[in-house]
Amino acid sequence: FFLKEMLVLASPGLSSPRGGAVSCVARLRSPKPLAQYEDPGPEHLRTVDGFLGETAETLRTVFDERFEEPRQAHPMRFCWDYWHVPSQYTLHRTQAASYFDEDAFAALTDALTAFGQRELGCRAISPPWLSFYVDGCEQRLHADVPQGPFAFVLSLTRWEERRFSGGETSLLRPETLDYWRGFDSSVGLERGDLVAEVQPLFDRLTVFDARLPHGVSRVEGERDPRGGRLVLHGWFTEPAPFSEGA
Repeated sequence: FFLKEMLVLASPGLSSPRGGAVSCVARLRSPKPLAQYEDPGPEHLRTVDGFLGETAETLRTVFDERFEEPRQAHPMRFCWDYWHVPSQYTLHRTQAASYFDEDAFAALTDALTAFGQRELGCRAISPPWLSFYVDGCEQRLHADVPQGPFAFVLSLTRWEERRFSGGETSLLRPETLDYWRGFDSSVGLERGDLVAEVQPLFDRLTVFDARLPHGVSRVEGERDPRGGRLVLHGWFTEPAPFSEGA
């Protein structure tokens, strides 16, 4: 019985919370109900609040100052790409590397790169975008499969002070993508059962499996860029083993 169970736990394609080999040893040494070793499933979404700390305030201040006087013309007001793909994407975006000074940008990318190495096993990040969303801006469902295995959204939005509706990051739940496996004809479903929504709280890092169809709910009710949804976003790239120390 124990040998048969050990082979099942160690089979390719199956895993346990601590890894197949470790769980097998524990199972042989101290028999416990098999239910305790059930795989909880992969983690598709993670949020980290207070990710950048003071650096987030520094970056936000730069953006606010450059939009403070609407009648003033300067290069940093003309660097924005109004990206509109009918029925798919509508937002204003620019490359963060050219928008922020060297020190602030380095603090941002160093923090993201270190997180990717430590938490995700990814050695690098894509050049991050800085985007703002005002009335009518949105991203409809899509999947960024080629860019990297994990997507990130780092919010600089003053979420608690917002005057707009929408702006959440929306992701199809894994159960929705595997809909028929757990289908129950006796239970009704609504949007919240099918789609997960993540609020872009200030200085919140949201990381998710880039294969998941995701989008941004339509922003309505705000035309001032300083009052809209403001985020840094991109992808963690180059998955590879990572270690530190001796």
